[in-house]
Amino acid sequence: MSHGHSHGGKVCDGHGHGHGHGQPTGRELTGADVRGAGLQDSVHTAASLGRLERVQELVEKNGAEILKSTDQMGHTPAHWCCKNGHLHVLNYLVEAGAPVNLPSADSMGATPIHWGCIGGRLDIVHRLLLPDANVDVDVRDTQMCTPLLVAAQYGEVVLAHLLVRNGADVHAIDENHDTALAWAAYKGHASIVNLLLVEGGQLDTVDAHGQLPVHLASLRGNYDVVRLILRSLSNSAGVSTMLAVKDKKQRTPLQLAKNNRREAIVSLLSPTWWNWFTNSPDKAYFAIFFIGGYCYYPYWAYVFPATGHAVVMHIVFWALNFGKWYNLLKAHTSDPGTIKRGRRDYDDAMAEMCRSGRMEWYASRHHKLCHMCRIVRPLRSKHCRIKDTCIDRYDHYCPWVGNAVGRSNHINFFLYLLFGSFCLSLYTYMASQWLVVYGARADGAGHVVASMFLMGLFTLFLLAMLGQHAHMMLTNRTTNEYINSHRYEHFEIRDGQEFNPFDRGATQNARMYFKCEDAAVTERIDDMLGDDGESQALLRAL
Repeated sequence: MSHGHSHGGKVCDGHGHGHGHGQPTGRELTGADVRGAGLQDSVHTAASLGRLERVQELVEKNGAEILKSTDQMGHTPAHWCCKNGHLHVLNYLVEAGAPVNLPSADSMGATPIHWGCIGGRLDIVHRLLLPDANVDVDVRDTQMCTPLLVAAQYGEVVLAHLLVRNGADVHAIDENHDTALAWAAYKGHASIVNLLLVEGGQLDTVDAHGQLPVHLASLRGNYDVVRLILRSLSNSAGVSTMLAVKDKKQRTPLQLAKNNRREAIVSLLSPTWWNWFTNSPDKAYFAIFFIGGYCYYPYWAYVFPATGHAVVMHIVFWALNFGKWYNLLKAHTSDPGTIKRGRRDYDDAMAEMCRSGRMEWYASRHHKLCHMCRIVRPLRSKHCRIKDTCIDRYDHYCPWVGNAVGRSNHINFFLYLLFGSFCLSLYTYMASQWLVVYGARADGAGHVVASMFLMGLFTLFLLAMLGQHAHMMLTNRTTNEYINSHRYEHFEIRDGQEFNPFDRGATQNARMYFKCEDAAVTERIDDMLGDDGESQALLRAL
């Protein structure tokens, strides 16, 4: 196994950690790997390739002692079958009484469970933790890494959950005094950090370099992790105390972020008005007020006085203005459809996976589990990274309204596009009529032309957005589903065309859209989704 990872180097501002749990050999064992392959090499090759019959033949011929042997690289057959995920071979080894907890005879001294964690083998690790395998959940390699530390490095959240449920020590440290939480913070695995915090992980554990998890996340620019750490602290005094801690080189988390040009982290740790604004995803939202405020000046100063006789046109203009600003503010301030965190069904789902060790269950439904919110997400929902929460019927995050667009504010977003498009179109028309009458050399023409140009650009943008969202409304599809349909099992290709199970025809889709009545339909489809043929047949029949 290679340990090429290092916390040191320019990127980490001289952090200096010279350790890391690297991958085992990236390919299966072959004859080329074990020059002059003999008996023992043949056993390891068979275990690596999952050839159970060959393993059994060799054991019957030469005795079970060969299952304890190591190849020329120092690894046992158990290492190779765990690395490549051959559960049937591992079951045989355990039943045959072969030791499945021996360390490799190399500089790393990793055991088969370490290799299983590196490969994300849920079924393998689950089998090794059963009593008859006699594997210690906190077994260490030569660098003092436990399986939980390895799972944290590789972002294997389900494996980490399984290990913790089986008694893994969340406070265990490696040779550099790094905990699993510290490793997850360094690697940017926010879901692992979240799990370990729930399970009692400590944020105040200092490593050999005097650094806390928040130092590691800050120097690597892991925004989600730093935000999670700050939110997990109960009060501002705790935040101030943690951020004031200096490492052995007298650097705070903020200094590490500045040294490594992690601007988003700097704005998070030093929340001045300017830092917040320059790194805010909502700058476009505030730009709307600035540009809109400017364009009202030529309207009142020049356009209105010259066209005030057209009373109906101005009444319509201000009615459209009211609809535009009302729906913009409503879309900005409304809860887009936040799903309550920490629901029991998530705990039940994780417990079932840990109980059965069925990676197939997780692989087919992993898009429905959110490890940050700790929920089983309803169909059509998604975790919004900017809002850091799961949104029901998630559409997208819109910087122009400064909020996520979901079930609860989607209609306001659509109406904002509708009113805004007609409002800006009408202003552009009035400004152009003013220019026709007074000419480009008239007093104030520069302001009128500039406002007309800006409003014209925004009109084109809003009309394009309106057309797109009108199409998705009439086909009952969200922007997220439009872009990522290939990720969702309920969108499938049928006769060369993509099948949308939510489409009920344009009229019914529009009625459901405006009244948000599609919950019952969504729940029906969610219940029908499954691996069995009957469920899929029901889905196709909708």
